[in-house]
Amino acid sequence: MVKDLKVARRSRVSKKAVAFAPEPSVEAPKAEERPQEIAPVIASLPDEINGAQPSMQENQEFQSAIYFDGGWYLDMYPDVRAAGIDPLEHFLNHGSQEGRSPNALFDSQAYLRANPDVADFERGPFIHYICFGFQEKRPLR
Repeated sequence: MVKDLKVARRSRVSKKAVAFAPEPSVEAPKAEERPQEIAPVIASLPDEINGAQPSMQENQEFQSAIYFDGGWYLDMYPDVRAAGIDPLEHFLNHGSQEGRSPNALFDSQAYLRANPDVADFERGPFIHYICFGFQEKRPLR
């Protein structure tokens, strides 16, 4: 399944990633700007993925692959790079639950501070956001 996600990510996401990638010299977006950046990407997902009742395992993995930035993840978490682990597999199996962020636009720790009840969600803050938090209009910070 992860192999299929990588292929889907390369083919579908690269176009969206280019559209949403910040310029290196541009300051990081402020928290109140982030929902507008993420919202069009989430809204463009097929209804069966963006629906109110997502299938947890498959949709978590698919949506994580769409929003996941492997290069950024390896730069931010040198322990993953040093271990030689595939960054997406690490995020899905460990990083999300550890509160690691999947990309430069989503700060998992800030989401947890703004939504303390999410700490009990076993799949981590980012998976919570893409499955529930976005539709519930939860704050990112």
